[in-house]
Amino acid sequence: MKNIFKRIPLLLLLFTTIANAVCQNSLPDVFSMKNGRKVNSQREWSEKRRKEIIQFYTDSVFGLLPNATKYKQEYEVYEKETLVLGGKAIRKQVILTITNLKGNKIAIDIMVYYPNKKIKNGFPVFVLQEFLGNQSLVSDTLIKIISTPIITGNPEKKGIINNLATSASRGVYARRFPVEMLIDSGYAVVAACFQAFIPDAAQEAKKVMADFYGLNIEQTGTVSVWAWGYSRLVDYVYSDNKLNKYRIGAVGHSRLGKSVLWASVNDSRIGIAFVNESGCTGAKLSKRAKGETIEKMNSVFPYWTNANYKRYNGKDTALAFDQHWLVACMAPRNVYIGNAEDDLWCDPEGEFFSLKEAEKVYNFLNIKTSLPSDFIKAGQFSVTPPCGYHLRKGNHDLLTEDWINFIRFFNNIK
Repeated sequence: MKNIFKRIPLLLLLFTTIANAVCQNSLPDVFSMKNGRKVNSQREWSEKRRKEIIQFYTDSVFGLLPNATKYKQEYEVYEKETLVLGGKAIRKQVILTITNLKGNKIAIDIMVYYPNKKIKNGFPVFVLQEFLGNQSLVSDTLIKIISTPIITGNPEKKGIINNLATSASRGVYARRFPVEMLIDSGYAVVAACFQAFIPDAAQEAKKVMADFYGLNIEQTGTVSVWAWGYSRLVDYVYSDNKLNKYRIGAVGHSRLGKSVLWASVNDSRIGIAFVNESGCTGAKLSKRAKGETIEKMNSVFPYWTNANYKRYNGKDTALAFDQHWLVACMAPRNVYIGNAEDDLWCDPEGEFFSLKEAEKVYNFLNIKTSLPSDFIKAGQFSVTPPCGYHLRKGNHDLLTEDWINFIRFFNNIK
């Protein structure tokens, strides 16, 4: 009897290994085109299959991104270059006003930090969308408090009263923004709040989608607008000669992990997609049927994706596609996925194996990869480009340990 109990962990490991192998073998082939043929050249991948996949996700999952040519962008300096962090860094704040063809406007508060030193071609930069306004990332009272309505759970605990940020929101998410470490590592960062682009609530999003973007919430989900928001922050990077427009990494956590992946697939100016705990419809494989399902996500957040995506409710294991397709569309550019051990809703193992499947496209393009063959343990990481992954201890969050690994990966890109 004692020997049987000793063998249980080994049997569980064996069962998990077999289950993972079965799942991977049953995944839809990323190289099979709509006409049934297999991709047989690198050119065919880049010019046909990759475009097919992006069109599929546009039609069936996320919807169209807004057309940037239909909007006017203007920058207004709110805070001039200011020495901060004991003189280590320079910070400035800029208000981006976006105007549509009808003259309607939205305002985006952009916060910029970069090291206080000279560099030849500008600083490599992390572009980040955050959840509660820039003031939530830093306690400094000079940071402008966002005036855009913030819709969030447990608002009072976050300093949000009647959907508006108050001074009590200053620094509540500082754990997600180790700015001094980023500066010490030689990086700049550009940050803005995702809800400045479109609210994270059904009725409010429907109104903004129609009135400002001229789109139907049934055809375009908010993930596409948040993805578009990343590209507007990249536009800012291109306008600032202190920043290196050829070394841009975009960071997104949770729903913004989904958004940053979709943004990066569509915007080739983003050299690295840092996809943190993105879960269902992000990097996670749905066919594993672990963690959040498509139906669960669509029932709580139906406005994130378009109406066509609801056709897949309850059909996770029968999908003719899966998220490794979308991750693979980052090739040949860099993609990095971060997970937390206890974040079972995101299925860390499913995100890892999604990246492993996408790795096949990089290899097809004759790009060497270095991901481990098996799922890693908490505290381990693989930070050799172009495909990176880490698993930390803990729950769903964006923490210093995640950023440490992001920096390690970015440092390895020359």
